[in-house]
Amino acid sequence: MNKSAPKPSETELRRAEVPRHPTTEHALRLPQVCQVTGLRRSTIYQLQSERRFPQRIKLSDRAVGWLEREVQDWLAQRIESARSGKPNPKAQTPSPPTLSSQSSIRR
Repeated sequence: MNKSAPKPSETELRRAEVPRHPTTEHALRLPQVCQVTGLRRSTIYQLQSERRFPQRIKLSDRAVGWLEREVQDWLAQRIESARSGKPNPKAQTPSPPTLSSQSSIRR
């Protein structure tokens, strides 16, 4: 008696063709990003506008988030540059203007 395995259905064949990603992406909301990075809301938005922090993604009409992987990578770069003593130009925070660079006020 010859017993063979049953043939897979079309649905099973289609599922087998869909590539599976080993990791799933997670979106962090702003309070989570603040907690992970130790930065405040205004600093995150400032760095993002300067393209020195990962860009947010739109999750819905009224919600945005940051990809956890990108935030973790950014943080790892900051740690690496701090420990190596080499400044990371993408991660540097601009220094505040000095008094000599501001216009003088006459009284």
